Amino acid sequence: MLIHHYGKPEEIILESARDLNKSIKEKEEIQKTIKSNTDRNDRFRKELEKENLLKPGQKVGDRFLKMRLWEELGKTPADRCSPFSGRQICLSELHTESVEIEHILPFAETFDDSPANKTLAFRDENSRKNNLCPGDAAAIGIFDQQEMIQLTKHLPRNKAWRFLPDAMQVFEEQKSFDDRQLHATGYLSKVVRAYAEALFDKTDADGRQRQ
Repeated sequence: MLIHHYGKPEEIILESARDLNKSIKEKEEIQKTIKSNTDRNDRFRKELEKENLLKPGQKVGDRFLKMRLWEELGKTPADRCSPFSGRQICLSELHTESVEIEHILPFAETFDDSPANKTLAFRDENSRKNNLCPGDAAAIGIFDQQEMIQLTKHLPRNKAWRFLPDAMQVFEEQKSFDDRQLHATGYLSKVVRAYAEALFDKTDADGRQRQ
């Protein structure tokens, strides 16, 4: 009815499957997060320089991520232990080759490279775990399942569940849900595009419909 009354719009910009404009509150939260991360990294740098583990101006590599994952493991340095064995990880050892950043659920199966799927492990533990999830590694006697649960129950919720026996099943169910949502979004995008193409003859490379 609007088109019949006013005519076709001069331009339609399609931005399907993208985030909608953030509210003022959401933008403020994003800025707070950025500031918090910046302050945390500044603190990490000062601490590493104080311990002579980082020289002024030196590239940090994975040191900041290791520090972040290390602090997740416990409130105090004495509490920070391997989530797989309970062996303490001290700061001086943290930035050596004996401690590695480990994908909790195997990256080869999940393609999840987010911090939520990363923790610290001693190199020998990482080697024994190989491409198994914690639950499967425990099932064949590499680690103790109940010990892992106790060691990781205080971790952020989006990380602690990955140490449970059914973690891969939970991941697959979540993946299936996400795939369904993606497919639904893709279908709706096609419907919207088809409607727009019925109104206009030209489509820009960026998806803009013009007369």
